[in-house]
Amino acid sequence: MRPRLKLLFSLPLLLASAVVAHAQTETSFAGKTVRIIIPSAVGGEYGLYSQLMANHLGKYVPGNPAVIVQAMPGGAGLIAVNWVFSVAPKDGTVLFIPPVNAIQDGVLDPKSKFDPGKIQWIGRLADLTQVGAVMKRSGITNLDGAKQKQLVAAGIGLTNPTAFNARVLNELAGTKFKILVGYRGTADVELGWLRGEVDLWTVGWDAVKTKYAKELASGEVIPLFVYAPQRLPELPNVPLLSEFGRNDVENAFLKIYTVGTAMGRSLAAPPDVPLAVVEMYRKAFGQMLQDPAIRETLDKANARYNPMDSKELERMVADALKLTQEQAEKTRAFYQHMVDNP
Repeated sequence: MRPRLKLLFSLPLLLASAVVAHAQTETSFAGKTVRIIIPSAVGGEYGLYSQLMANHLGKYVPGNPAVIVQAMPGGAGLIAVNWVFSVAPKDGTVLFIPPVNAIQDGVLDPKSKFDPGKIQWIGRLADLTQVGAVMKRSGITNLDGAKQKQLVAAGIGLTNPTAFNARVLNELAGTKFKILVGYRGTADVELGWLRGEVDLWTVGWDAVKTKYAKELASGEVIPLFVYAPQRLPELPNVPLLSEFGRNDVENAFLKIYTVGTAMGRSLAAPPDVPLAVVEMYRKAFGQMLQDPAIRETLDKANARYNPMDSKELERMVADALKLTQEQAEKTRAFYQHMVDNP
């Protein structure tokens, strides 16, 4: 009996030791500051969604770290992503919201210094649904009109959708947009649009239908195209950008280019951040989504909210990256042609 009694009396000690060992290995960010890098100025959707995560994510991360937003605009988002991949610490204290053009640039742009397949996705708050909008003063009422008349389109950077959508349409649909780049954010483009310096403004559909509801109803503001995962029920006759592919190469490009709409406003970690830390953030992100304040804030801002978990994000990106070597080479050549001939 004595050996049996000895075993029974040692079980509590073994269990206690296991608990202590688990506590010692659990990641804690107590006293740390976590930065969320965004690839634009703080205005607009990047600022809205990043600040929302900064306000709430830390509550669900072990140690409750402070979370702040750091804007890193420039290069159509490439400056931020290249920095995150090459310079940022890989200990979990730096996260980022990839620009919607991250996949296309990582695969197709020779200036990029990152592999988009190595982005470690944490979760998505919302997809991206944008429209290219003109005012009645432009003299056109649909996209066909832009094939007959030159209009000015402006955006943050040439390969960012705010400007590149117009370049894609010039190539695939025969439109005649003149493209201006260098704006710091969509808010700056909006000012130019309101002043008449810019004809085409590519912006979130939710922002347009909220801020310019009367103008939409009266026909003063006219959506010409939609940059989104699918057509909008409110705009059934307005075409998707992804519908203009005419051959395998163009369709392969559009698949890579438009995956950014499904990616939307997602949180990610750089490569080489330990998987245990990434999983910690994925768990915290899921818990954060249960916070009623998230939905309340987005409802007040009339902003989209359709979350997606990391597994589905990974699947979509991996599917877009499925290219043979020949397809990749032809798609890069097609993309480079558009970049070199704005």
